[in-house]
Amino acid sequence: MVLINELTARRVRSARKNANLTIKSLSQSSGIKYSTLKRLERGLAAFKLHDIVRLAEPLGVGHDDLIPSSSDLSDGAE
Repeated sequence: MVLINELTARRVRSARKNANLTIKSLSQSSGIKYSTLKRLERGLAAFKLHDIVRLAEPLGVGHDDLIPSSSDLSDGAE
């Protein structure tokens, strides 16, 4: 579970930076509290499916782009 959360956090952070968004602006556009989003991006809180869905649109990516694939998980487990 921790690995999935860390990989998701990396993907969200990367997508946010690629979209040239700050945590504050992403918080406002997604409706997720700033403090919660900071914790999610740092891997200190667990992502829920509705978080992923709410983040995908303002990031300009599909929700499936934010969720690690099984190959990502096996690469991280080695």
